[in-house]
Amino acid sequence: MSWTTSDCLPAVLDGSARDTGLRKLHHRYSTQRRTRWVEAITRLQESGQPVPDPERAAEALAGAVFYRRLMTPEPLRTDEVEGLVATVLGER
Repeated sequence: MSWTTSDCLPAVLDGSARDTGLRKLHHRYSTQRRTRWVEAITRLQESGQPVPDPERAAEALAGAVFYRRLMTPEPLRTDEVEGLVATVLGER
């Protein structure tokens, strides 16, 4: 059986509520992952594209992806990513 991060996330969140070490590990991992999004959005901003606050935009994108993965029967499809990014960055 192959496990993805999203498969394990409910257990990690549950354990993080009770275990300080796991909570710190989870937050550190999440920060590292979000940093990649922030850096990519910042590069867009530096290229002259009008982009909202990169940190908030990264949170909005991550939130949308997690919502689709964890709260709906269908995860975000590859062909939907461009539209999501355009919506969050105010391009649509």
